[in-house]
Amino acid sequence: MSTAGSGAVAPVFMNCRSVGGGDWNYQPGAVWPETLSGQKGVLGGFGLNNVGLLVRVFGRVTQGLPGDPGPIPIDDGSKAPVEVVLPSGTTSPGQGAYVVATGVVSCKKVGQQITRVILANAIQVL
Repeated sequence: MSTAGSGAVAPVFMNCRSVGGGDWNYQPGAVWPETLSGQKGVLGGFGLNNVGLLVRVFGRVTQGLPGDPGPIPIDDGSKAPVEVVLPSGTTSPGQGAYVVATGVVSCKKVGQQITRVILANAIQVL
């Protein structure tokens, strides 16, 4: 293997509602690949699927006490909270704090719903 160049990766700023993305040609009950059943998005998802994208979001912590190990839910006012898994060694700033979180978009299944998650590598309390 050889290296052809180098560069830096910058996160995309995104509102909480867009984290995860919406359904794409999803057909409930269909069997893939025979039916090309598409992909299910996150609960209340909007826009293109972006799981795996490096993003930055801003919002208010909606639950938790200062010093809790996390994860923390944040909301930017779009009524689509995002669960932020905190970096190792970091604790919650507590409910009401405003934060900027940078990390990779992920998701998790809660019951029958798929919810938004950001696996943060950096968090800044404002």
